[in-house]
Amino acid sequence: MELRVNVMYAKDLKRVNHITKMKVYGVVSVNGNARTSLKTPVDKENGSNPEWNCRMKFLIDEEDVHDNLLFLVFALKSRRSLGDRDIGTVQVSVKELLDQTYGKHMVEHHVSYGVVSPEGKSRGILSFSYKFERNLYCPVPYQYHQLPWHDPRSVQEMPGGSPVFAFPSPQHGASYLYTPPHGMPLDPVQAIEK
Repeated sequence: MELRVNVMYAKDLKRVNHITKMKVYGVVSVNGNARTSLKTPVDKENGSNPEWNCRMKFLIDEEDVHDNLLFLVFALKSRRSLGDRDIGTVQVSVKELLDQTYGKHMVEHHVSYGVVSPEGKSRGILSFSYKFERNLYCPVPYQYHQLPWHDPRSVQEMPGGSPVFAFPSPQHGASYLYTPPHGMPLDPVQAIEK
């Protein structure tokens, strides 16, 4: 199954640069796995209200989605010459996204989620759209980045040729702390049980 995401814009992001204007970009991944991460371009003009309209495509296992093992993670960062600064993240269950389609998974859906700091403090709002497509046959999956959904001729393989696969979270045997969307506090007992 393909999950197509359009990272549209963010609003009212907390300023993490105290002297210069923020130059914001996003890193989108499945479960925070670097092998699945794709980046938006850096918005150098809009500061705390960046706009990207950046389309991405992820290949995900439908069974893992229904078992609620996959989470879409958006990490927003500010580009700086002395090292990039984290602004905040959004984590959304892919199953939650699929459930919100009410059976119309191939139609583009627009959503907004709160950006939160690691401490759970509000850092702004991220808006994106998404839709699901089923692949009945996909022998060689590739990474795609900034693709118009209507023009199959514009498919470009990302450098390195490695596929964007979504992997389940390391819940069995490894430590993994899921932070719920909207910065909701997580009960420590639930974290141990996961």
